[in-house]
Formats: sequence, C-alpha cells, structure tokens
Amino acid sequence: MKFTGKTIRLNKNGKIKLPKSILKLMDIHKESSIEMMPIPNGLLIQRKMNTCLVTGEKSEEVVEILPGLFLSPKGIELLKKELELKGFF
Repeated sequence: MKFTGKTIRLNKNGKIKLPKSILKLMDIHKESSIEMMPIPNGLLIQRKMNTCLVTGEKSEEVVEILPGLFLSPKGIELLKKELELKGFF
C-alpha cells in the first residue's frame, strides 16, 4: 500500500487522529505504542519497539516485566536458565 500524505487538523484539545490508512500501513493497533520526535521541519512518528535487556531483540513480543525492564520470550528463557544454573530456583 502506498501512502502519499494527507493533511489533518488538530482537534480543539490539540490532539491528532491518525488516519486508518496510516495505522494499517504502519501495522499500528489499538494497544500499540508510538514514538514522536521533532525533526527539522517536521515530526517523526514511528511504532515503538521495546528492546529486550538480555537479547537486544526489538519486537512487539518484548514485554515490560518491571518498570523499565523489558524482556523477550527468548530473553526470559535465557534468564531463567541462568538463574537455575546459579541456584536461584
């Protein structure tokens, strides 16, 4: 799908609503997180991908275990094995 751009207005509260075509193109769903960063002459909007502390993997499968501590399913397994080897379980 090609998206060539669209002008949208801020609502009375200063919010924007991203068009469904952009959400679909960027694979953004209701519970997805996005990042916004100012850039020269514009605003960069991208889907936020959390990074696993153990593997460095970036994916929507990466979950926040504790505030600021993100782990992927593979990272959880690796950490669990390491903790078992160290005698914590």
